[in-house]
Amino acid sequence: MSQSLPIAPSRKLKITILTVGSRGDLQPYCALAIGLKRAGHQVTVATHENFASFVKQFDLKFAPIAGNMEEFLQSKQGQRLIAGEKLKKEEADKLLLQQLESAWSACIGSEVIIYTPLANWGYHIAEKLGVPCFFASVLPLTPTGMFGFLRFAQIAKNPLKKAISRFMQQLCLRLRQLHQVTTRDSSVGWLLQGLGKQAKPYLSPLQSKLLAAVEKEYNLVWKQQKLRDS
Repeated sequence: MSQSLPIAPSRKLKITILTVGSRGDLQPYCALAIGLKRAGHQVTVATHENFASFVKQFDLKFAPIAGNMEEFLQSKQGQRLIAGEKLKKEEADKLLLQQLESAWSACIGSEVIIYTPLANWGYHIAEKLGVPCFFASVLPLTPTGMFGFLRFAQIAKNPLKKAISRFMQQLCLRLRQLHQVTTRDSSVGWLLQGLGKQAKPYLSPLQSKLLAAVEKEYNLVWKQQKLRDS
């Protein structure tokens, strides 16, 4: 089958994509930028300056946004944030102000703004500039029949809460592994959907047996054991 060429847009748009975080928060949006550019639009990727060479290797226009999230996450302060602690207000406000100022400069002259979950202030920049904006996420931000809601770890002093949190995380990973099996029988879909909406912090005996049987069918039992031992 021949690959169809992109349809030329009625007019070229100046599009700015705002994304902050790690490389994993950037790379999918470089793919989006490449697609938009091939469609005939002028695209700028605005992200941390330490990713300038990564963006430019795809022949994309780059604009800097304050901060180096890779260095930050490796710091003691970043590790505490990952563990569920909150930044001090003055620290968070300082970083936010720096990012807003640099992102504002990057968006001047844009006709469309695309922003990511960690750059949700992009909405306010678009509103001030009077241009349309689009929120783009590569992960579900609300629970679905297939995936749970991804969020930072929560510090829990109550050991029961920790156990419940761990159970839900493991269940989410087990369902994701099954969902990625392309050869699975279509009848497994109802089980994935039902368990994906699981609200109770445990599986019934029947649910547990069904899930274990399906995992065994697709040789996923060893992955389940690995999660339990981690």
